[in-house]
Amino acid sequence: MIRRISFTRRADGVGYEDFQRHWRGPHAELARLLPDLRSYVQNHAVLGPDGPLLPYPGFDVCVELQYDSREDMEASLASPEYRGAAVADQAGFTDMSHLMSMLVDSPGLAPDSSGPEAIKHMTFIRRTAAVEPARFTDALLGPYTDAIAEVAQSDRELLLPSPPRTGHPPPAFDAVDIVWFADAEAAVAFTTSVAAQRARWELGGLAAGVERLIARGLRII
Repeated sequence: MIRRISFTRRADGVGYEDFQRHWRGPHAELARLLPDLRSYVQNHAVLGPDGPLLPYPGFDVCVELQYDSREDMEASLASPEYRGAAVADQAGFTDMSHLMSMLVDSPGLAPDSSGPEAIKHMTFIRRTAAVEPARFTDALLGPYTDAIAEVAQSDRELLLPSPPRTGHPPPAFDAVDIVWFADAEAAVAFTTSVAAQRARWELGGLAAGVERLIARGLRII
């Protein structure tokens, strides 16, 4: 199976709440019509009085689409159902000129959250260009994961991008680390926890930078 994670920002002038309302409502209904789509998950930023709980990551859309194969994915995204109504609707509430994405090979469907109110703490990591991918991956799967395991031994998913095909753009991120928590307060606390700081220390000099998002996952399909 293949999972496509896409990111972009909301359209200029569209507020956070209006954006999320339209995304989970009318736009989600259009996504249900896409052929061969096995799973569709929207990750909505948990909002405080002034926007997302953590500093703005540079995007508002963080969506996961999953298919049985790349061929199914490419055919679905070239279908009239997507190219017609879905694309037209996107133009009204998102800025698609800032679209970026990554593909992840997956042995099965994306896991559901650990409960209906569970919160995702999502860390998006970019590798330093001078660092060999193998060294970066070894750090992620080894000491970085060991540090995170002090907090999340089971409710966690580490996503690594599939190798890009010739002529295709590089992935938006070199890793996405997802840790589930029972509530937003616990997710915020994790951001500055000893375990999280130790994990970031393990990537010192290997990661060019990270973005973070505390989100509520909404499974549409």
